[in-house]
Amino acid sequence: MGRVTFLPLNRLHVDGDVAYPDTSDVAPLLTRCVRHDPKVDVAMRHVFGRKLLARTVDAASTWSGQCNMDAITLDGDLCSRKGALTGGFVDVARSRLRAHAELSEAEAAFKAADAERGEMQR
Repeated sequence: MGRVTFLPLNRLHVDGDVAYPDTSDVAPLLTRCVRHDPKVDVAMRHVFGRKLLARTVDAASTWSGQCNMDAITLDGDLCSRKGALTGGFVDVARSRLRAHAELSEAEAAFKAADAERGEMQR
């Protein structure tokens, strides 16, 4: 299933200022992509504070090494600040849901066309 980690807000300590790179290749994940309640700001900075969102794997690799931050690409690849590169994945459940929705839409369109054909034959 997964794992849950509870973070006591009154015991978390995070770096105050993180120097994010000023480039169009990457963006700070926390400030550009994650909305959160200010009450849990310290926890969000603990989890997402040293993460970058990158356009490409090359940009992620370059900037994660230079800034000592993890970088995630738009495709889901993760470039660790320690040099590891982990690929993204296809969510099978989501793909099945999409296929089911498309099948339902196609069936509805077929029924509508069949009903219209029946009316035209009358």
